[in-house]
Amino acid sequence: LDHLRVLGLRQKCFEGIKSVDFKDDLTIVAMTSSEKEHVIWNAPVDPKNKSIEVWMTELQVMMLATIRQQMILGIQDYYETKRT
Repeated sequence: LDHLRVLGLRQKCFEGIKSVDFKDDLTIVAMTSSEKEHVIWNAPVDPKNKSIEVWMTELQVMMLATIRQQMILGIQDYYETKRT
């Protein structure tokens, strides 16, 4: 299965993801939102030798884990940043 061909499903399944970034080895390492926010994932998703259901689930898990981590870092930074 050509992993690049099924990416059209990505927007139907995950409306917030406009595109994903592939490395040369076809691992997925980042996403760009509909609002053009580029987010590098905590870990790559490797779709090779997996069914679409498996790697799309891994994509969802990594998307949520990365956004959760970014929210935690943002909250920590809010409390640590001095206000004028």
